[in-house]
Amino acid sequence: MNKMSRSDPSQPVSKNTIANYITYLEKSFFLFQVMYYSRNVKDQMQYPRKIYFTDNGFLKYLSFRPGESRFLENMAAVELKRRGHEFYYWKNLKGEEVDFVIMEKDQVRKLIQVSVDISQPETKEREVRALLKAMKHFGITDGLILTNDSEEVIQDNGVEIAVKPVWKWLLDTSISNEYKVK
Repeated sequence: MNKMSRSDPSQPVSKNTIANYITYLEKSFFLFQVMYYSRNVKDQMQYPRKIYFTDNGFLKYLSFRPGESRFLENMAAVELKRRGHEFYYWKNLKGEEVDFVIMEKDQVRKLIQVSVDISQPETKEREVRALLKAMKHFGITDGLILTNDSEEVIQDNGVEIAVKPVWKWLLDTSISNEYKVK
């Protein structure tokens, strides 16, 4: 909301007004918000929320942050919501972010990263590094990276990261198989 309230200095809009508009859009099922994950409620409230549109067509039309990666992440968020998951995002002090922290019975159960293409070594290293740090932080031994078309299993010090095309993940409705590469 800070970015939105400062976007056009000639026409200031209060944070309260923006929050009201977002609430209206959320109530009309146009978008939904995802909070930062922390056991501390104060931390959850102070971090910005991520906004996802219920339809990628809205995102394309409004193109706030153009790019295929944003569309893929939005698609994954909509699917997680459709499947009934409680989910958040997570970021460490170095700014390394994991797109989705999935909760089950008040416990972190799954971590999902979304990246269109991890064929470039620096992109793959960045996505894997953030996921490994989150896995260590939460004590999780398997993670998932959703991509356009890459598929592999990455093993690192006793943990496993499945890299899976998002289309396969979307078609796989069994929760237990979300991490498995088939």
